Amino acid sequence: MIDKEKIILMTQLAVYDKHGAEADRRINDYFLHDFIYKNNMWTRFSVILGSIILYFFYMLHRIFNEGLDIMTLDYIAELKKMGLFILVIAAVYTVIGSIKSSYDYRQSQKKISEYSKRLSVLTGEYDEGLEEEYEDSEEETGEGTDVGYRDDLLYTRDFD
Repeated sequence: MIDKEKIILMTQLAVYDKHGAEADRRINDYFLHDFIYKNNMWTRFSVILGSIILYFFYMLHRIFNEGLDIMTLDYIAELKKMGLFILVIAAVYTVIGSIKSSYDYRQSQKKISEYSKRLSVLTGEYDEGLEEEYEDSEEETGEGTDVGYRDDLLYTRDFD
């Protein structure tokens, strides 16, 4: 007869493999700062492009509805306003994107670490003494738990 706990573990592992493992492994291919940089690069590009389009429509509104004369328009002042608008919007979205990417990365690390722990329990290689020793060393050093995820998962990365 197969052990009920093993069936539960295998089911949990299969569900994770089916519904979230691929995205987490893709995130795990990067280090934290590289992942944030990659995500923020696309965020900045999109925000700058969107801001330019919004400013273009704003200028069209001023020209057609407010009767702005393009011949007497101070283009330097308008470019400065547009540049400031784009910089502020890009800075705000960079901060938001960094926070979100960092959160996503840490959640991915936690899920993969939990997956590895369940897999080692299933294969019989799990040693509770090692985890207790690891938790004790965290309490002594005062470091958070996310420090261990990178060290644990460094060996699971595919460096090819």
